[in-house]
Amino acid sequence: KGRVFTSTMGSSNDLEAEGTRRMIVNGMLWAAGLPVPKGGANVDLVGDFQPTMYGFQREEGYWQKKKLKVSDFDL
Repeated sequence: KGRVFTSTMGSSNDLEAEGTRRMIVNGMLWAAGLPVPKGGANVDLVGDFQPTMYGFQREEGYWQKKKLKVSDFDL
């Protein structure tokens, strides 16, 4: 049988809470059948995290102006 993990987390700013990040990471490890480290996985933020409030960027060309590439997100 497969495993499923789900959450009713509301928005990206919920990820500011370490407990929420831990719940999601540990839940995904569990669902994948991987061991959850004692005390939980490391859920420290990597880089600058600035969540937005419940909305979308409406400025015309916002994402195009950023000129992001997949490689910009490599860890």
